[in-house]
Amino acid sequence: MSYQAIQYPVYQPAMRTITSITNAYPAVVTTGDISYPGGVTTITPFVNQYVDGMIVRLLIPWSYGMNLADQQYGQITIIDPSTFSIDIDTSTYDPFVIPAAVLLPSGLYVPPVVALLDGSIVIEEYAQVIPFAQDNAILTAAVRNVLPY
Repeated sequence: MSYQAIQYPVYQPAMRTITSITNAYPAVVTTGDISYPGGVTTITPFVNQYVDGMIVRLLIPWSYGMNLADQQYGQITIIDPSTFSIDIDTSTYDPFVIPAAVLLPSGLYVPPVVALLDGSIVIEEYAQVIPFAQDNAILTAAVRNVLPY
């Protein structure tokens, strides 16, 4: 099961939710937040705090398509604060899609979904990117505690 990344984690760089992946080489990955207010998919980008040269792994649940990218990893190049390219060729993969909110009859619970206060049901799995290595020359990007004390 996947969990959604928090925007301001205690340790950085941290896991991030993927909001898009292009079908290209290199693939371009965008990170952010996905929510389903009123059953409508809303995407909000936020800064991933990654740096050039980090090595990250992609975790793609089956409902997002692009399943061949699941568990693949590669070195990244930063494009902007919420977007990077990764040296993975996704040009022949199925497209990456964000699944719509899933509405289920009252009382029916099938993980991984969660009921919201307005009675709607949403998917609780998220595509994620997780940094796990880097070039020794950029150890400034090593996981660090960012609490203010």
